[in-house]
Amino acid sequence: QQAVATAKVEVPEGSNYFGTSNKATTYVVKYQDPATLDYYDVTIDKATKKVHHVTISGSNFPGSVTINKKAADVTAKIMETYPNASNIVVTLEDDPNGQNLKIYKATFTTPKFNGVAQLNPATCLYGHRELSYK
Repeated sequence: QQAVATAKVEVPEGSNYFGTSNKATTYVVKYQDPATLDYYDVTIDKATKKVHHVTISGSNFPGSVTINKKAADVTAKIMETYPNASNIVVTLEDDPNGQNLKIYKATFTTPKFNGVAQLNPATCLYGHRELSYK
């Protein structure tokens, strides 16, 4: 119950609880945001009872052959989502799945976590995010 309450703080309000996996040293609590259909896997360290990591998987595919957006658009999207983000580095990369597609990869830092995001270069929508808590 404590893990579910701890995880809920890190997901958007109104997200639906999908269950908890009990691992050796962690709990992984899954939520889905009905507004965006994003899934949140919140990893909580059993020893400290603190959030260790959050993986956000979006319904948007991060890769595209079309590149309509610029790195500045990606930076603006990161700042819109994480207003206290700093050290934002945006790169246009090949799709790591080996397809002939491009993705924007953004790394950034906030006071709570270090983040890595993959965004679609045609739409600037998130495809995948990893947040490693400090």
